[in-house]
Amino acid sequence: MIRRLRYRFILMATAALVIAVSLTLTAVLLLSSRRIDIQYGAVLEAILENGGRLPGRLPDDERIDVDEIPELLYELRFFSVTSDAEGNVSGRDTGHIATVDGRTIDEAVHAAVRSGRSQGRVRVDRFYFNYASRETRDGRLYVFIDVTSRAWILREITSYMWIVGLCIVVIFLMIIFHYSKEVISPYVESMEKQQQFITNASHELKTPLAVISANTEMTEKLSGQTKWTRSTLKQVERLNGLVARLVTLARMREKKPEDLMPVDMSRVASEEADNFEDVVTVSGKRFSKSVESGVTVRGDEKSLRELCAILLDNAAKYCDEGGCVSISLTGGRHPVLTVSNTYAGEGKVDTSRFFERFYRQDGSHNSQKQGYGIGLSIARDIAFHMEANLRCTFRDGVISFAVTMKRDGPAAGGEKS
Repeated sequence: MIRRLRYRFILMATAALVIAVSLTLTAVLLLSSRRIDIQYGAVLEAILENGGRLPGRLPDDERIDVDEIPELLYELRFFSVTSDAEGNVSGRDTGHIATVDGRTIDEAVHAAVRSGRSQGRVRVDRFYFNYASRETRDGRLYVFIDVTSRAWILREITSYMWIVGLCIVVIFLMIIFHYSKEVISPYVESMEKQQQFITNASHELKTPLAVISANTEMTEKLSGQTKWTRSTLKQVERLNGLVARLVTLARMREKKPEDLMPVDMSRVASEEADNFEDVVTVSGKRFSKSVESGVTVRGDEKSLRELCAILLDNAAKYCDEGGCVSISLTGGRHPVLTVSNTYAGEGKVDTSRFFERFYRQDGSHNSQKQGYGIGLSIARDIAFHMEANLRCTFRDGVISFAVTMKRDGPAAGGEKS
């Protein structure tokens, strides 16, 4: 269990770092690309204002930091064209660019026309152009600035940033793996102390309970049975059951994954269902069983029987009068044991709290429904140590507990009993 806890901590910490690094790098790259578009957008507006020609100086614009890039005006590579609504070029000025030919210019204009936007970015072969346009008397004037070098630099920076991000994650993973034992050690120590306390308290309670039970029985033999002696023996029986379950809860934590063996889950589920059928039907409720044969899982038979008994006992207690309790087992790659009961209780059913110790859905610990409030907590621990997954759902007036287990052997279907 400690190893699983450690690996889970490492996985969650690494996942959090990966998300943080990915979001940070993505934000930096998007902001950098946006900054380039804003800067060149201001330059494009200045050229358009000057009729498609380069102005003598860039205007005072907060989007253009001329002091930071004093040579910006002289390193621009751009061309301007005039076209009709279909993108047919009627005039062009290529005096400030030397690496594009007529075909490239025509394709860039047609791409801009197809986009339907007055400004944006287009790609033609290996070239990237930021463009802006406006209506003139002779047609629509387009200005295209070659931003291929900036796009290439941005791609290179992106590659290096992701490599650095990957290195950060790997280094973090190595560090967290080394120190993970120390990080979870307080939790492990607390868990071990809790387990030791439960075990010691359970053993310490057994002796006084046995004495109380023996003394009460002797009193009944000497003075006869009374309502007081019956109540005392009933409470002693209840406390003995609670102690037994606390011991089960403590012992479950001592089991290791290597202790698990192949278990005929079809036989276990069918036998436990037969044991509870009379308990359910004698109170006027219906019982349904659908168990697929030949389902073998990896686990501990005694613990799996306890798991089935807890779920069936819980379903029988909280099933509506005249309702139905059902148990089913399906095979496949991941066998699923499902125990359900009808429930029309008032208010919202908070299934997330069902596995809390000493929690009752009816909100009363003096309920006529006899129980200790730790059964489902034990069931969850059993499922965890069997490397299974226990989940609870409430839908259409039916509470269902489904246990997804690991199959031992080939995933072949069988008959239902």
